[in-house]
Amino acid sequence: MGGASLPTPSTPGYGSYAGRTACDCLVAWLPVYKRLLLAKGLIKSDIDVWQLTGGAPASGGTHTQGGAYDLLYQTSPAHIAVAREMGAGAWGRTVAQNFSKDHQHGVLYGCPHNDPAVYQYTAMRNGFNGLGRATSGRFAGMWGYGHLDEYPKPSAWRTWRQGIAWAEVEIARLTRPAVKAAAAPARKPQPVPAKEADMQFTDKIPGRSENVGQALARALWAYEQIIDGGSIDRRIDSAVAALAELRVAVAKGETEVAQSILDRIEVDLSVKPAPAPQ
Repeated sequence: MGGASLPTPSTPGYGSYAGRTACDCLVAWLPVYKRLLLAKGLIKSDIDVWQLTGGAPASGGTHTQGGAYDLLYQTSPAHIAVAREMGAGAWGRTVAQNFSKDHQHGVLYGCPHNDPAVYQYTAMRNGFNGLGRATSGRFAGMWGYGHLDEYPKPSAWRTWRQGIAWAEVEIARLTRPAVKAAAAPARKPQPVPAKEADMQFTDKIPGRSENVGQALARALWAYEQIIDGGSIDRRIDSAVAALAELRVAVAKGETEVAQSILDRIEVDLSVKPAPAPQ
């Protein structure tokens, strides 16, 4: 694996990212990956590029033609999951696996520059971690199948271009300003009704010829007549019964009958008009 000459930023199909040679695919993909990590709160400011296109011996030639990257510190399962959703075969590589530093190693799917590393992506889709050579089974003798994959598969298999489109939607969703609830319309102050003045003894009662004081005096006189007349309960019962007759007469419009009933009630209660007090 490896052996080809290394491209430079002036090589057609290549450029640079973070001061390092990178294929055009990585130059387009890495900034969006960074923005999505920022939107998710998984980094504070930037990704930490360790290697892009290069010939580090420990990489086994996988970085020699592009489409592969190594990042320091962005090595958590969450970082790996985002890279996989964006169309990369990604893993956390560790010192325990004989690497000099813990780092994230990734390979873009659909990148035309990553022929030396595409076998690792294929191994990931088959459930392996892209390291070592299988010694048995249907992948016996094939590189990348020496160990089972340590990370969950993505929700969908995307190319790196599809991964960018997916990430842009996620970034928009995560950074959309919160919609504030509409403020309730201000309630119009209601006028306080004017307090009615207390009635005075000299105030005229609407619809009658007497004032308040005269009406009270007549009511008191009527009450005294009832008390003095005795048999209060019987006389009240008779008046109540007459009231029922009065309602029927009024409902039928029988004016003379109604007046007769009123006269009887007045007799029962011994209520006679009291002289208006002067």
